[in-house]
Amino acid sequence: MNEFHIHLLVNHFPIVGVILATLILLAGILLRNKTVQVVGLFAMFFSGITAFVAHVTGERAEHAADETKGFSHDALEFHEHASEPFFQGMVVVGILSLVTLFLLYRKSAIGNYLTYLILVGGIVCSVLAKKAGESGGAIRHPELGIEVPAEEEHEH
Repeated sequence: MNEFHIHLLVNHFPIVGVILATLILLAGILLRNKTVQVVGLFAMFFSGITAFVAHVTGERAEHAADETKGFSHDALEFHEHASEPFFQGMVVVGILSLVTLFLLYRKSAIGNYLTYLILVGGIVCSVLAKKAGESGGAIRHPELGIEVPAEEEHEH
């Protein structure tokens, strides 16, 4: 098993996870059910961890792909730049979810307010997840029709 395999195994977890966690958290808020909210927060925290793993393995896979024939450097760079905001958002939302779980356990009112903030963060990260996933798919699936700009067009 190499860097490519590991990245391909884990990269779907944060994308699907943040969407599911956001929906679970929304259901918990709408139903005013603390147990469902806690499940949503834990799922969001887990999604943050998997985003970190996908990011680390993605960095390694990119370096290996640069040395492998058949990979577009522009597509790899495009994916890296599209994935970075998702990764950063998931780290923030994941850490906030862990803090909120602790605060809710301690019965702090601040935990209730943070739950709403995490819901908004989950919605934002879900949108960013779509961009990260599409750009990753563009690396090996030209049939998706995702246009990959030349490197100078997507640099910071």
